[in-house]
Amino acid sequence: MRRAFLTITFVMVTGAVVLLWPAYDIMIGDGGYDVTVHIASELSGIESVTCVPFGDQNQAQEAVRHLFLEAPPNSDVPFSGKPITVGIRSSSRSRNGRELSRFYEKYLVVIAKLHDGSQIGKLVEFSDGAGKVSVTLP
Repeated sequence: MRRAFLTITFVMVTGAVVLLWPAYDIMIGDGGYDVTVHIASELSGIESVTCVPFGDQNQAQEAVRHLFLEAPPNSDVPFSGKPITVGIRSSSRSRNGRELSRFYEKYLVVIAKLHDGSQIGKLVEFSDGAGKVSVTLP
């Protein structure tokens, strides 16, 4: 009797593990990577530039529309014409070691402050793993 109980319990537990195991997805934050942003402009009065990556297109469009970024401190870089390095976060969703999908911040909002106090902004979409992005401000 005890042996039958142990056998049935083992079979039930094994069956539950086999059925439920594939249902668990794991999110792995791999940290991300850096993107070099080359900014070009015909305007001569650019004082500083802020670059912030977004994962959601609607949020990025709102930031450009209102020319407002909730940027990390010290992200406002004096504009010298040199490239700026921006950190991009990324992660992947996997099941049983197999990558199912990948997320990365693929929208970059660039807002430039001009010497007269006004601002201009642009939204740029880039591909995963892009080492560099070129932005031309109006």
